[in-house]
Amino acid sequence: MNKFRSIKHKHKILGLTLIVIAFLALPGIHHGIWRPDEPYVAGVSAEMAWSKDFVVPKLNGKPFLEKPPLYYASAAVTGLIFGTANDTAYRVASLLWGFGVLGLLFLIVRNETGEDAALVSILILAATHLFFINWRWIQIDIALCFTVTLAWYGYQQCMKHGGRKNAIILGAAIGLSFMT
Repeated sequence: MNKFRSIKHKHKILGLTLIVIAFLALPGIHHGIWRPDEPYVAGVSAEMAWSKDFVVPKLNGKPFLEKPPLYYASAAVTGLIFGTANDTAYRVASLLWGFGVLGLLFLIVRNETGEDAALVSILILAATHLFFINWRWIQIDIALCFTVTLAWYGYQQCMKHGGRKNAIILGAAIGLSFMT
């Protein structure tokens, strides 16, 4: 019976944590395009969505090769799903990358110290000012944060367990970081 209560208690804490994170992430995401970076990132993502060319980012019809295409392509996909003329559609890509960072951080910390510390860690990160901003802005920084965190997770798994799968995760994350 005590084990059942413990599992039920953990599910309540996890549920509460997810609710708090959702309340941090979702309110007010439809606030228009903010300067200085959101206009061009949203513009590149919108052009990618309209043209369905997910390889070469373009701005005003000309190749925009300042940054690699991974974030732009992900924002273009969310634009296609939620509407290309809507700034919130492109902001959803940042939200998804941010939720990915939080999920990976949970796994990393849980593997080292346990579930309670992992929940506290993701709550702290979700409420941290710079993460909060990058999580909700149309910018490529959150995708880089995700890929670096994925590399960290892959490295942790390689050191603990070895194996080809973990080495592939680490290598793919490094490659994705370059594409971000």
